[in-house]
Amino acid sequence: FANFVYFSRPNLTLEGGLTAEVSEIKVFSEVNQSQTVNFIKPRLSANYAINDSSTFTLVAERTVEQLDFNDFAASSDTSDSRTTSGNFNLQPEHATAFSAIYDWRFSERGSLNVEAVYEFRKDIHEKIFLPSGNHGVGNAGEADFWSVKTNLNLPVDAILEHGLLEISHSYKGSDFYDPIIDDNRIISNYIPNYLK
Repeated sequence: FANFVYFSRPNLTLEGGLTAEVSEIKVFSEVNQSQTVNFIKPRLSANYAINDSSTFTLVAERTVEQLDFNDFAASSDTSDSRTTSGNFNLQPEHATAFSAIYDWRFSERGSLNVEAVYEFRKDIHEKIFLPSGNHGVGNAGEADFWSVKTNLNLPVDAILEHGLLEISHSYKGSDFYDPIIDDNRIISNYIPNYLK
């Protein structure tokens, strides 16, 4: 990996990096198999200090998800008596992401953070039918993701001494064409709305 930081102005900072990742995966079973995966992951961000208490950041990066090695071997689920086949040909899911982040510190403990993200993902992991005819985790194609995350830390000393109210909200959307149902749907295990 290699990184750089460049201060173009007192209130503007550019950061970037490039990471190369190479992995070899070997499976020893009835048929021994191995595969090598490699990715280049660039990242570029610009951070602008609007004033002493607020900043605005733009980020563009390519990310690669870590593989779950349990997906390479067969497994069974006792709750529904299903058996999932292993998929040795599974590739890591990777995404190109663009983010815009606004951060405002309005007091010593009070803050507001809003992050908007758009991602274009390839080789997403979904349950698919494998060439063997069984189902398992596989690379199901491409999908678009977007989200808005908001975090608010609000001091409530007037009601409770040293009290702090923390509110987090996440809204997410996705667009994935599923050839099995011949229609668009959201991704599995994807919570569109989350409030804490």
